[in-house]
Amino acid sequence: MIVAEALDWLKELGGAVAARQLYPSDHPRVADALGRLESLSERLTRHRLQVSLFCVDGRVGCDGDLIQAAPAGASRVFTLLAEHGYQRISLARGVSKSELEQVVSGLVGRHVPGAAHPRLGATHHVSFSALGAHETPPDAAGAVVGSASFALAGGTQGLPAIWNRIGEERVLDADSLEQVLEPLAGLTEAREQAMIPLASLRTHDEYTATHITNVAVLSMALAEAVGLPASTVRDVGVAALLHDIGKLRVAPSILNNPGRLDATELAIIRRHPEDGARMLMETPGVPRLAIIVAFEHHIHVSGGGYPTVPAGWRVNLASSITHVCDVYDALRTNRPYRAGLEHSAILDTMQKDRGTVFASGLLDAFFERVVPRTHVMPPADEPAATASS
Repeated sequence: MIVAEALDWLKELGGAVAARQLYPSDHPRVADALGRLESLSERLTRHRLQVSLFCVDGRVGCDGDLIQAAPAGASRVFTLLAEHGYQRISLARGVSKSELEQVVSGLVGRHVPGAAHPRLGATHHVSFSALGAHETPPDAAGAVVGSASFALAGGTQGLPAIWNRIGEERVLDADSLEQVLEPLAGLTEAREQAMIPLASLRTHDEYTATHITNVAVLSMALAEAVGLPASTVRDVGVAALLHDIGKLRVAPSILNNPGRLDATELAIIRRHPEDGARMLMETPGVPRLAIIVAFEHHIHVSGGGYPTVPAGWRVNLASSITHVCDVYDALRTNRPYRAGLEHSAILDTMQKDRGTVFASGLLDAFFERVVPRTHVMPPADEPAATASS
């Protein structure tokens, strides 16, 4: 559906550009074209916070899905974009008709003799970017860097407020949670070979939200890789976004302690699964799976770990998935008390615990089908650079 709506939007943008090249900005035909473009913009971003489109060698990419040939009108749009030094246009939810008019006028400015037009520039909901030299035209397995950055930023920015409402008021802001989950799910849904973006840190203070966002993306990718249905994959994503909420009860001085924890501090840390599960149980509307994962995500498949459970306890598959992804992202990330590990060291460390801490089948699926697809995104204020985990 997203590809069809993206094609319609590109065609309408091309139509608006053609109309503006023939008529002044206040002409009815221009106004009608902009009205249709605004309506299509609402449809295109109805289920996504942002959609990014680009064109390479006459082929249009839409959030990782490749459209074999640019439709009529779209080629002209991308030709005009290229004249301004851009190959990609990104549209965020909430774009206004006046913003679209500004974009259209900027695109055609130098092609309407004698008319004064603004230079093509970003608006609040529309941005433009170049495909970096390191980027290759994505195929059906590719992912659009701009879209991934936007999705990850949305997760890291929106998650703390969701957590705090649960922790302080026992209220689940379901709409905000969906706004965080939707673009993250879009990074893996129905594209098993697509690149999986992981957010990187700018400061240590950002660790919790950034780490949880990464765990959610990785957990959905692993759930998809082991064959869980789409609805369950999303449930796993929700659970992963909430699994560490019990850490709201842990002092930052303990969470960020650069040294060895004493017995009291270690006991406080190890209470967070129970604290988190209790918070979620007391919050109306929280899915049962999220409560289970919050409680179980540090329990080993052999029954060890914490909290202590009766012999023969069977850990939920979603908890085991989240556990694998949680440990992997924690090991690869720089923390105040240690540097992040290289991929080979992480693999060796986790493989030593196969069959005891982690389910062997999940580890195999994770390192064979998920980790090779990961791509570490740069912080939002730094240029993109490719790096494998």
